[in-house]
Amino acid sequence: MDEKIQEQIKEDKPRVLICDDSRIVRASIIKHIKHAFDIKEAVDGEAGWAALNQDDTIQVLISDLSMPKLDGFGLLARLRGSRDPRLSEMPVIVISGVEDGTARARAAAAGATDFITKGIGAVELQSRLEALVRLNRTARQLEKSRVAIAETATTDPVTGLGTPHFLLLRGAQIFSHARRQVNDVAVIRVYIDNQEGVAKRFGKPVGDQLLGFFGKLLSSRMRKEDCIARMSESEFALVCPSTALTHANLFANRLKDAIAAAKVNYRDELIEFTASVGVANTDQDVASGIEDLFKIAEARMQAARDQGGNRMVSSDELQTVKPMQLPSVDEAINLLAGGEGERLLPHLPTLLARLLPLIRMINDRLGVGLRLERLEAAAAKKKD
Repeated sequence: MDEKIQEQIKEDKPRVLICDDSRIVRASIIKHIKHAFDIKEAVDGEAGWAALNQDDTIQVLISDLSMPKLDGFGLLARLRGSRDPRLSEMPVIVISGVEDGTARARAAAAGATDFITKGIGAVELQSRLEALVRLNRTARQLEKSRVAIAETATTDPVTGLGTPHFLLLRGAQIFSHARRQVNDVAVIRVYIDNQEGVAKRFGKPVGDQLLGFFGKLLSSRMRKEDCIARMSESEFALVCPSTALTHANLFANRLKDAIAAAKVNYRDELIEFTASVGVANTDQDVASGIEDLFKIAEARMQAARDQGGNRMVSSDELQTVKPMQLPSVDEAINLLAGGEGERLLPHLPTLLARLLPLIRMINDRLGVGLRLERLEAAAAKKKD
């Protein structure tokens, strides 16, 4: 058969990744399904994770539970925690050597789509794979449609504010008019520091309600000529025409303070929020278009986040930003839960020194058998 025809047939087959450290198991599965599917192999969870990130044509994953480097549960956790819908929605068949009800329940709770044993028949395995391939194709088509709609939509469905597409269009008009009238334009980007952590803790519906609340809070403080949009999960942006740098900074600080003052009571728990704010302005910043101002303000917003949040950074604030103060253990845990663990890096030796007595007690009383020499050495760096 011609090589081009063979390659076309291979491309037309749905691609399946088999992740198992047993060569015999992989060979057995391949024997059953190779006539209907294009197969890729991985020998452990880390190799499987790399393959899934590198190859966006993989439609179904078949994964063992017990593997070196990264087991099946760890691989599932990474997939379901991914922000890429292709990975977070990837159909996963967990394969086990025996019919284990506990393992089946745990795999389902971790996000497995199906559970099979290694002795499954060829017809049943192929049938299940074909069903999951259809599911994956439908999900991908829906995601493409969602992205296409989002890229041209002007209203954010969660907050009722504008979308990035809307703000780009309206901002370009404001920027062009300001150039003709020789006026200033300001862009303010606002990141709600701990909204994502709260959403993970209490669920997406609560997170969406909070986004709506903060959207209204910001909208109520802007002028009629200003425009606002929700830019991403926890971020908003405003375009403010005829606004000098001094006034933009004052306005940005008022927004930051309003968010800090907006305490939310949920299930008898008082939740406090802070914001990282970045400001760009044509008065001081070189920008050929509104996109340049967006990028400058975003970089300054990120600088505010990197320095601990709850602050505003603009062109005249960059050199005066204070470093993040040492967080408490509870604050450190909340930062980790909110996906902001990198902000803890400068304080890890001190936090470790605080926790070391507790770790020693756990090690002694529970008989964990940890070797603490390296931890003690790392904690000692705090004293240097």
